[in-house]
Amino acid sequence: MLKSYITLYILSVLFFSCQNNDSKIEELEKKIQMQNEAIAKDKEAVVNNTLEEKDAEINKLKNKKKANDNSSYFAKGAGMFPEGSQRYLSYVDIEYLSSRDLKIMRNEIFARHGYIFKTSDMIQHFSEQSWYRPLNNDVTAYLSKIEKENVNFIKQYE
Repeated sequence: MLKSYITLYILSVLFFSCQNNDSKIEELEKKIQMQNEAIAKDKEAVVNNTLEEKDAEINKLKNKKKANDNSSYFAKGAGMFPEGSQRYLSYVDIEYLSSRDLKIMRNEIFARHGYIFKTSDMIQHFSEQSWYRPLNNDVTAYLSKIEKENVNFIKQYE
């Protein structure tokens, strides 16, 4: 009988230890699953970040190309007063011009670089010019030294 109690005891210990092992195995499997999910999320985040970075880089290049396209536009020799972009003006160039002509002469300098006008009279005038392409809200960075000085010169007499 003692032998059967010992056997029963051993069997119960083995049974409980097996159950304990099963719960440990389940616990380990859950941890592994959680780690795999975390790894999958990390991989997804890396892929998304990489895609976002690539999208941002592509947009930056597109904007740079667009800016370059706009800045490279120059209607050389266009307009009624192309000399405003070609050489320094003198009083002889403007002495017989009306204030309206002076305004057009000055604004042609900006228009040749694709300036987008804000006043209705200049919008009207330049929209009728075949060479004019409204591209930029600010063209001051594209103006040459001659053009900047001519703008200031014309303003004095306008």
